[in-house]
Amino acid sequence: MKTITSILLSVCCIFTVNAKRVYRSEFLPFDTREAAEQLDRTGISKYIPYNGEDTVDIPTDWFDSFIYLRLGSEEYDLTSYLRQGVNSFEKWAGREGYLFAQEKRSVWDYSVTLVPDSLGRDFGMLDLEIIVRNGYNYPEPITVGYDIYDPTGKLLDFSVNEVTVDGRSTDTLRFTPYIYHTYDHRWQPNITKKEVSAPRCAQYWPAFAF
Repeated sequence: MKTITSILLSVCCIFTVNAKRVYRSEFLPFDTREAAEQLDRTGISKYIPYNGEDTVDIPTDWFDSFIYLRLGSEEYDLTSYLRQGVNSFEKWAGREGYLFAQEKRSVWDYSVTLVPDSLGRDFGMLDLEIIVRNGYNYPEPITVGYDIYDPTGKLLDFSVNEVTVDGRSTDTLRFTPYIYHTYDHRWQPNITKKEVSAPRCAQYWPAFAF
C-alpha cells in the first residue's frame, strides 16, 4: 500500500512598486469628525506611517480603495501598482511620510478663496470648489458637505449636497456663500476655517484655515 504525502509550499513574493505622481491638496482621511477636528491619527483604519522601510505589507481590505503614498509635498498614486502581500518600496527607502487609502467615492481636491467685498462692507464671499471622484465603473451618488467656522468656533455656514457622478470620472461642486463680519478678524491669521466631509463614505477631512 502506497502512502501519499501532500506537502504545501508557501512562497512569499515581493512586488516592486512603481507609481504615478499626483498634484493636489494634501489629504488625510479620518474615520470620525471628532478625530478630524483634533487631527488625531490614532487608530485610523486606512492610514499607515511610512518610516523609510524597504518593504511594506498592504492590508487586504485596502484593495477596494485608492491607495496613495505621501512624502512631504509629494504624493504618489500606487493603486494600479500594488499587489496583495509584501511590496518593495526600495525607491523611497530612507524617506518618511505615510500611506493612506481613500474610498472609491471621495473628495479628490478642493480650492478655497475668501474674497472681501470690494466696497469695504462687513462681509466677504467664499469661493469654494470641491472636486469629487467616483472610481467605480458605473454612476454613484456622493454626498459632500462643508462647515464654515469663525476663529471663536461659531458656525457661520454649512451645506450638505448629493451629486451623482459618472463611473471613472470626477465632478466639481462650487459654493459661494457670503461670510459676514469677516472684517472683525481681518488682522488674525486664521480668518475662518472650513471642514470638508464625505459622510456617506465614512471619511472626514480636518478643518483648514484660510
